Amino acid sequence: MAGRLSNLVEVLYPGQSRWGQFIFEPAKKSGDGLSLDVKIQGGAGDSIGTLQTWCFDMLFMESQSDRKTGPGFLLHDSDMFYGLDSRQVANALVEVGKRCDEQGWQYIVPLNLELVPLGEEPGLAKYINEVRLTDAPGGGLFGFQFDD
Repeated sequence: MAGRLSNLVEVLYPGQSRWGQFIFEPAKKSGDGLSLDVKIQGGAGDSIGTLQTWCFDMLFMESQSDRKTGPGFLLHDSDMFYGLDSRQVANALVEVGKRCDEQGWQYIVPLNLELVPLGEEPGLAKYINEVRLTDAPGGGLFGFQFDD
């Protein structure tokens, strides 16, 4: 598990020698079992927190895939990547795409593509669904037009 986490942290912070920890400890409230957490070196800012969640979820999906259990997909809200550097977003999406291909599960996240450098990251475009929602004339959501 530690090796898998290290690989994920390296994808998110290439060349920065950051480390990640997977922490098991007794829950603060007696009788609640274990507390599980992922920590990434570098502080407790919002972006670190969302990337810790992303890493934890990737580890969870890999363990489910190894056991052939679970729903077979992971869904994140667009807030997962809000405020992150576009290169980190691209690296994370390419990595999760590779893992989905290798392990046979799906990753779903709605994104504002203005935040993702599709042309700059080789291999990223193949993981992006062709469905585009827009507020431009002729756009809309599932065929419905919305008036101002």
